[in-house]
Amino acid sequence: DNAIKSLSFLIVPSDFENFGMIIPEALAFKVPVIASKGTPWKDLDDYKCGWWVENDVKTLSDAIKEAMLLSQKERSIMGERGRELVLEKYSLDAVSSKMEILYDWVLNKGEKPEFVF
Repeated sequence: DNAIKSLSFLIVPSDFENFGMIIPEALAFKVPVIASKGTPWKDLDDYKCGWWVENDVKTLSDAIKEAMLLSQKERSIMGERGRELVLEKYSLDAVSSKMEILYDWVLNKGEKPEFVF
């Protein structure tokens, strides 16, 4: 935990990655994340708590440069948004609620959830 808390940013370049627990862990500790589009983290853009970018040297380099130019206050605001994202979408309560909705749908007791594709 202390290692993650000590980061200014977490950078996760990948051609293909599953959910990757390191990303929500960093966000929970208010650390903005730069992740490539090989990861399923569009939420970084949507919640303005990081960068979800193409996985090429120039794009990653540009995102890192942009991140390094942020003030401490701007980085802190991004960190707060990241923590909000984790609490809203990935906390035990949030996931449990989604599981209940999913089971209701599977058992024909509810509508198809928006998170089922």
